[in-house]
Amino acid sequence: MYFDTITILTYVLGLFILLLLCRLFIRPLRWVLGLACNAVLGGAAMFILNYLGTFLHFHFAINPFTALITGILGIPGLIMQYILQLIL
Repeated sequence: MYFDTITILTYVLGLFILLLLCRLFIRPLRWVLGLACNAVLGGAAMFILNYLGTFLHFHFAINPFTALITGILGIPGLIMQYILQLIL
């Protein structure tokens, strides 16, 4: 099998472009996956608190926005949502 220099350079250039594209899209993908993981963990924490809150008579509305706030901010996010629920 015979490869000339143009073919080899084309393959090398294609692999280089593929490497650049992978590096370009990996960072935003990690960011989005991290946010999704935080939202799932926040939703799970809110679900557990809602279960325990039935005995203490309080309830959090679980939706993607509140789950993301809880996932990103953690305990202060839950406290903020509880205070907002008391105000509104």
